[in-house]
Amino acid sequence: MKTRARNIVARINEGEEVATSTVHFAEVANLLEGWFPFEDAKVIQRGIIALDSVRILPTTRQDLVEARALDLEAGLGTSHALAVVFMRREGLGEIYSFDRDFDRAPGVDRVEE
Repeated sequence: MKTRARNIVARINEGEEVATSTVHFAEVANLLEGWFPFEDAKVIQRGIIALDSVRILPTTRQDLVEARALDLEAGLGTSHALAVVFMRREGLGEIYSFDRDFDRAPGVDRVEE
Protein backbone atom coordinates (compact mmCIF):
# COMPACT_ATOMS: atom_id res chain seq x y z
CA MET A 1 0.00 0.00 0.00
CA LYS A 2 2.85 2.41 0.81
CA THR A 3 4.32 2.01 -2.66
CA ARG A 4 0.97 2.68 -4.32
CA ALA A 5 0.42 5.72 -2.10
CA ARG A 6 3.87 7.07 -2.96
CA ASN A 7 3.12 6.67 -6.67
CA ILE A 8 -0.11 8.65 -6.30
CA VAL A 9 1.67 11.40 -4.38
CA ALA A 10 4.43 11.51 -6.99
CA ARG A 11 1.89 12.03 -9.80
CA ILE A 12 0.21 14.82 -7.85
CA ASN A 13 3.58 16.45 -7.17
CA GLU A 14 4.29 16.26 -10.91
CA GLY A 15 1.13 18.24 -11.66
CA GLU A 16 -1.77 15.78 -11.86
CA GLU A 17 -4.90 17.81 -11.17
CA VAL A 18 -6.83 16.72 -8.09
CA ALA A 19 -9.38 18.18 -5.72
CA THR A 20 -9.85 17.92 -1.99
CA SER A 21 -11.82 19.87 0.58
CA THR A 22 -10.87 21.85 3.62
CA VAL A 23 -12.23 19.03 5.77
CA HIS A 24 -10.30 16.31 3.97
CA PHE A 25 -7.13 18.39 3.94
CA ALA A 26 -7.45 18.66 7.72
CA GLU A 27 -7.81 14.86 7.95
CA VAL A 28 -4.62 14.41 5.91
CA ALA A 29 -2.86 17.00 8.08
CA ASN A 30 -3.81 15.05 11.21
CA LEU A 31 -2.45 11.83 9.71
CA LEU A 32 0.79 13.49 8.63
CA GLU A 33 1.27 14.96 12.10
CA GLY A 34 0.93 11.45 13.54
CA TRP A 35 3.35 9.82 11.08
CA PHE A 36 6.09 12.45 10.78
CA PRO A 37 7.90 14.79 13.10
CA PHE A 38 5.70 17.88 13.51
CA GLU A 39 7.91 20.25 11.48
CA ASP A 40 8.23 17.73 8.63
CA ALA A 41 4.43 17.35 8.57
CA LYS A 42 4.05 21.12 8.31
CA VAL A 43 6.46 21.24 5.35
CA ILE A 44 4.41 18.59 3.55
CA GLN A 45 1.19 20.47 4.30
CA ARG A 46 2.63 23.72 2.93
CA GLY A 47 3.71 21.84 -0.18
CA ILE A 48 0.20 20.52 -0.78
CA ILE A 49 -1.33 23.96 -0.33
CA ALA A 50 1.21 25.50 -2.72
CA LEU A 51 0.48 23.14 -5.63
CA ASP A 52 -1.64 24.86 -8.28
CA SER A 53 -2.84 21.44 -9.44
CA VAL A 54 -4.54 20.80 -6.07
CA ARG A 55 -7.93 22.47 -5.76
CA ILE A 56 -9.03 22.85 -2.15
CA LEU A 57 -12.78 23.22 -2.00
CA PRO A 58 -14.49 25.12 0.83
CA THR A 59 -17.02 23.30 2.97
CA THR A 60 -20.41 24.87 3.60
CA ARG A 61 -23.27 24.06 5.92
CA GLN A 62 -25.27 22.87 2.89
CA ASP A 63 -22.46 20.46 1.98
CA LEU A 64 -22.71 18.98 5.46
CA VAL A 65 -26.50 18.70 5.23
CA GLU A 66 -26.18 16.84 1.93
CA ALA A 67 -23.45 14.61 3.36
CA ARG A 68 -25.58 13.66 6.36
CA ALA A 69 -28.45 12.69 4.04
CA LEU A 70 -26.11 10.61 1.86
CA ASP A 71 -24.61 9.02 4.97
CA LEU A 72 -28.06 7.93 6.12
CA GLU A 73 -28.83 6.58 2.64
CA ALA A 74 -25.57 4.75 1.89
CA GLY A 75 -23.96 4.30 5.32
CA LEU A 76 -20.70 5.94 4.31
CA GLY A 77 -19.97 8.01 7.40
CA THR A 78 -19.98 11.79 7.37
CA SER A 79 -16.47 12.39 6.01
CA HIS A 80 -16.79 9.86 3.20
CA ALA A 81 -20.26 11.11 2.32
CA LEU A 82 -18.91 14.65 2.22
CA ALA A 83 -16.25 13.55 -0.27
CA VAL A 84 -18.98 12.05 -2.47
CA VAL A 85 -21.02 15.27 -2.26
CA PHE A 86 -18.02 17.24 -3.53
CA MET A 87 -17.34 14.69 -6.24
CA ARG A 88 -20.88 14.88 -7.54
CA ARG A 89 -20.90 18.67 -7.48
CA GLU A 90 -17.54 18.89 -9.27
CA GLY A 91 -18.37 16.18 -11.81
CA LEU A 92 -15.65 13.83 -10.56
CA GLY A 93 -16.02 10.06 -10.78
CA GLU A 94 -12.75 8.75 -9.30
CA ILE A 95 -11.34 8.98 -5.82
CA TYR A 96 -7.89 8.04 -4.60
CA SER A 97 -8.56 5.89 -1.56
CA PHE A 98 -7.65 2.58 -0.02
CA ASP A 99 -10.91 2.64 1.96
CA ARG A 100 -13.41 0.12 0.62
CA ASP A 101 -16.33 2.10 2.07
CA PHE A 102 -16.29 4.12 -1.15
CA ASP A 103 -17.20 0.96 -3.05
CA ARG A 104 -20.74 1.46 -1.68
CA ALA A 105 -21.02 4.98 -3.10
CA PRO A 106 -23.03 5.06 -6.33
CA GLY A 107 -21.15 6.61 -9.22
CA VAL A 108 -17.76 6.56 -7.49
CA ASP A 109 -14.80 4.57 -8.75
CA ARG A 110 -12.14 4.01 -6.09
CA VAL A 111 -8.58 4.15 -7.42
CA GLU A 112 -5.72 2.60 -5.44
CA GLU A 113 -2.87 3.16 -7.88
